[in-house]
Order: sequence, then C-alpha cells, then structure tokens
Amino acid sequence: MSIEELRNLYEEIKDFKDIVQEYYEMKHILIELENSAKWLKEEKSKLQLNDIYEKIRLLEQENDIINKEIELVEIKEGSCDDINSIKRVIHQVESEEICFQKSVCFFKSLIASYLIENKFIIEIKEIKTDFIKVVKISRSLEEFFQLINSKSFYNEILQEYKEILKFELNDSLPSEIVVMGDTTYLYILSSANDEDDLHASNLSISSLKKLDIIKIYNSYQIVIDSFLQLLKYNLNNRIVPDEIDVNLINENNRIFINTPYYISFTDDYLLDILIKSIMNECRHPVSSDGVVKSFNFQVGKIISSNYALIRKSLKLFITSQSKRKEKGKSVLINSLIKFFNRTYNDNSFHVVLYSDIIHLIYEFSNFLNESNQNVSYFYEIKKDIFKKIIKHSTILTIDLSNTVIINKMLLKRLKHDLKENLEVCLAQKETFQFYISFFDSLFNEFTKFVLSIHYYSESDKIQIKELADYLIELSFGVSKENMNSYNRFITVYDMFNLSLTEISNLYRKKRIYLENYEFKLLLKLIFSSSHELTNLLERL
Repeated sequence: MSIEELRNLYEEIKDFKDIVQEYYEMKHILIELENSAKWLKEEKSKLQLNDIYEKIRLLEQENDIINKEIELVEIKEGSCDDINSIKRVIHQVESEEICFQKSVCFFKSLIASYLIENKFIIEIKEIKTDFIKVVKISRSLEEFFQLINSKSFYNEILQEYKEILKFELNDSLPSEIVVMGDTTYLYILSSANDEDDLHASNLSISSLKKLDIIKIYNSYQIVIDSFLQLLKYNLNNRIVPDEIDVNLINENNRIFINTPYYISFTDDYLLDILIKSIMNECRHPVSSDGVVKSFNFQVGKIISSNYALIRKSLKLFITSQSKRKEKGKSVLINSLIKFFNRTYNDNSFHVVLYSDIIHLIYEFSNFLNESNQNVSYFYEIKKDIFKKIIKHSTILTIDLSNTVIINKMLLKRLKHDLKENLEVCLAQKETFQFYISFFDSLFNEFTKFVLSIHYYSESDKIQIKELADYLIELSFGVSKENMNSYNRFITVYDMFNLSLTEISNLYRKKRIYLENYEFKLLLKLIFSSSHELTNLLERL
C-alpha cells in the first residue's frame, strides 16, 4: 500500500472515530435528557398530587366550618346513597318557597363546598325528587357567570375531582340560570334519558331545555311563573323591563340587553303558558249584576300589575319573533289571535283590563304592519281585531247605575288608527280597493255600535263627534281618489240632532237587517228629519 493510500485510510479512520465520538456524546446527552424528562414528569406529577391534596385539605377544613352552619341532607335515591347534598337553611319569605314537581341532578358536596367557599352560594334548596336542584347565588351576576361559563369551573373542579368523587360528568350539564332581582337561581338539568319519568306531571326534559337561560337586569324582578309555569312556583313583585335594544336580536331569537344576560323565547308554547298563568291570576268573582265582589286585598292594583306584565311580556315576545320566517310568523299570529279570542270570551276579566288589551292589539297590529309585506293580509287581520272590539262593546263598558260609559280609549285608538293607516294605504295604490272595503266594513260596524248604546253623557257625545269628524275627513279623502266608490259614504256626525234612544229603539223594534247600502241610506235620511226616518222604518 502506498503512503498516499495509507494517509487517505488514516484520514477516513480519523473521521469515523470523530463520528463515533460524537455519537456517544449525543447518546449520553440523550440519556441525560430522558432521565431529566422522567424526573421532571415525576416531579410534576408529585406537584399535581400535592396541589390536589392541598385543595382537598383546605376544602375539608372549610367543611368543618360549614357543617356548623348548615344542614346536611342525605340523598336516598339512585346511585347517590353515599353522597351528601348541602342545604343552607335560610329563612325566606313564604312567597319565595319553591315547589317543584320534579328535579334534576344535584351538586355534589365537594362542588357545593367550592362554591360556598367562594361565597357564590348562600342557599341550596334540595328538592325531594330526582331532577332539579336549585342554587341561590349571592355574588354579583357578572362574577357568577364568569365562573359558570369558565372552563376552570368545569375542568378544574369537575374533571380534576372526577375520580375522587366517582362523578360521571354529564355532557348536557350546565343548565338553566334565572335571575330574580339581585338573586340568581341555577337549575341543573339531567340528560333526556329521564324524560319518561316526567310525563306524569306534564313536564319534559326537552321542554325544560327549550327554556334556555332567562336573564333580566339586576334591578328588576321577573315573574318566572308567568312563562315558566311548568316549573310550578310563585313569586311576587312581577315586573318586566321596558327597554330592550331590538338591534341585538340574533338568529336564535334571543334579545340581548347590553349585559351578559338575555331573554330567550324559543318556542310558542311559552306564550300559551304566559297567557294561561296571567289569566288564571286575573280571574275574580263577579256577581249576577256585574259588580265585582269585595276582596281582602287590592284587586285593582293586583289586576293592573298582572296585566302590565302580560302586555310587556307579549311585547317582548313579539319583538323577539320579528325576524322569524313567514311560517313562524303565521304561528305567532295565530297564537296571539287565540289570546284575543280567549280574553274577549272571558267575562271574569274586569273592564279596566281592556284598555291594556287595546294597547296590546295595536302593538300586535303595528308589528304585523312592520313585518308583513302583504299589506292586504295585515289589514284583513286588523279588520277582524276591530270587529272583535266593537262586537264585544258590551264588555268594554262598565255598568254603573244603569249608565253606560263608552270606553274612551277604544274611540281614541280607533280614531288614531283610521287617520294613520288610511294615509299608509293610500300611498300604496295596489291595496287601495282593499282598504275601501275594509273602511266600509269598519264604518258600518262603528255605526251599529253607536246606535246600540242607550245613553250618552255629554263627554261621550264629544268623543263620538270627534271620531265622526275623522270619518268625514277620511271619507272625503278617499272620495277624491275614487268618487264613484264613495259617493254613498256618509257619516253619523249629525245624528245627535235626533234622539239616539228613539232611533235605537225603532231599529230594534223592527228587527231590520240592512245591507251596507240600505243601512247607509237609512243614516243619510237621518240628516233630513226624524219624520222621514219614522216613515221609512214603518214602510220597511
């Protein structure tokens, strides 16, 4: 082998030796790294365990203090025989006592202790059935929702102690949170597996879940039983906030109120629950002569506060549904019309409520006007509402010493609507003919309403004359557009020149059924003389 070859071989061996040395050095480093990682992992594990044990020790110390102040209640149902539920005994007003038919899964003592330790819980009401646990919250709502909505609450508390507690975390857990004044109630719902067990009490887990989370301003108290009647409890001081930012409605029909809390109306059955609840509470006995019987409490105040609630609540409901699709709007419209029908047919309502109903009707009709592109459909519904008002005019009056007092709110509302909506309709020529028919029918109904009343006070006459002035003004406005269709359209403005009682009696005596044209002709003759009217009636 030549020297040159030996030199080259030496260089290759030297390079290989360097590579081997680097390999062993790297392998040594790798071993050290593995050992370090293993040591770090063990230390981390020890630290985690120590942290858990320390938390448990602190909680146990806290429990020693808590146990002196609270009553421990054993849960003797299901697989939870060995776990205690904590119930803080606090004296509450009787009206706030909660009576549930059913209850969902409960807080375990360790979790409850955690919340108590952080001064979130001032009371846990343990219900003696399976499905609902109520937790009364003392801290501010912002802090509470930050806790409930944070991953740390479920991950660190539930997940970390899952093995210790043998607690199976339900994926459908959390729950319902209801705010009443400065207090928050938390409903923890179980899975839908228990739905069959709820049928006996007309409840269902699915319906409970549809309620979502209902939240109101701290400074307000809400009547939970009005639209959560299926949860079966009663509270006083029923108020619903007036102001809502309509622009904050999202695709799920939830109304956000510039806070982390929102009102969610997710199904039409809530409206029915609300109506039934309020109607049941507004009922009161009426004697055969129509006079309200005496009560041991202030009836008027109670009725007014209840009806203010239903009016505001339905307004919220209407607002929350305003972005629905047409099918959803149709369901809502039908629900509200059912409400009107049910209300008008319920003679136990005091007449004072009907001014609120009229307000509600106009809120409803305005909602239709804004949300429905089909103007004819809107006016058809509105015409039906007007007919219902006038048809039930006897309910819209108060019997005081045989004196019939006209509901002035009705007349003012009719007057306002006639003036406002005619202008709207005239601006849309395609609906003009429809409106003529609507206005013609409404005028006919109004005239019958005027003739059906036996007695008018001077103020009543002024009100009717004001309305008649509007009818004249509006009929002339229409006749300018279509003189042929409205050359027969007359008013009752001058009918007070005669005895309304006499006209009404003659009308009833003959039992005359008159078509629109004949009836208007009859009214037109009123402008001439009572003699002509009498002769006409006799001939008929």
